[in-house]
Amino acid sequence: MAKSLVWCDLTKEHLLDLEASADRAETEKKLARILNMQHAHIENSRSSLLMEMYFNTLKFAKTKSFSHEKTSALFSIVKMTHHHSVDERLIIAKSFEYFRKLLLQHSVQRPPYSVGVYSFAEVQTCTTYMLDTYFRHYKLFQYCFTKRYTLDMSIATTTLEFAPTLPPLGEALNQEAWDAYQADIKQKEDERIAAEEEAARVKAEEEREALLKAQYEAAIPDEIHERVQAVLSEKMVTLKTEMDEQFHKQEEGLLAKISDLEAQAAAQAAAAAQAAAA
Repeated sequence: MAKSLVWCDLTKEHLLDLEASADRAETEKKLARILNMQHAHIENSRSSLLMEMYFNTLKFAKTKSFSHEKTSALFSIVKMTHHHSVDERLIIAKSFEYFRKLLLQHSVQRPPYSVGVYSFAEVQTCTTYMLDTYFRHYKLFQYCFTKRYTLDMSIATTTLEFAPTLPPLGEALNQEAWDAYQADIKQKEDERIAAEEEAARVKAEEEREALLKAQYEAAIPDEIHERVQAVLSEKMVTLKTEMDEQFHKQEEGLLAKISDLEAQAAAQAAAAAQAAAA
């Protein structure tokens, strides 16, 4: 079940207050107060960069004459996309996939799974804006906002020795049985070591392939730009067609049920009239 982001961060009163600002400085000051970023905005360069992204988002919505509802939803979509990408350390393709998911949840009226805030043309406009701004500089945002950790690890082992417990002489093995027992232990140990080495090799190969794939995808942002736009357009057309067909089938089913109920009611009324006449 999708959660609507309309009025999630900016309410209608907030937007009216921001629109009444005399200049950009006043707008950013009010926005910092709304988002509890007053001190961080002044002292932290990261917050300044974040504030610039928020301001440009509001400016874009204003140039497109978006309503307060659409502006609030777009602001929260951009904000949530950025924080989720930084927290999860997503590559650009995964981050765009998350943004597209949020945007599509606000482009089709299908409660409770999605709400129809944006039209198809507005979805394409918002997508193009994000591709030309946030995702064009995605590596820069990741470099500025991703936290880095340095781990110092040391291993301390505590050894406590106990005298071995010798089995009774009645359970002793002869030389032939002992050699077979030792050979079986050695074979199991060799199999275990081989399995661990194979698992380590497979894991290292998977990590290498994942790293190469991530580097390849991050190295071709223009190609991703064109590809995701084509896929988005195709998916939106397919989704609209499927939803129209589904709604049409549901409407036909409901009309058929209503016709059956009316026919049954007429038959019952006629039977009652005949019974009363008799």
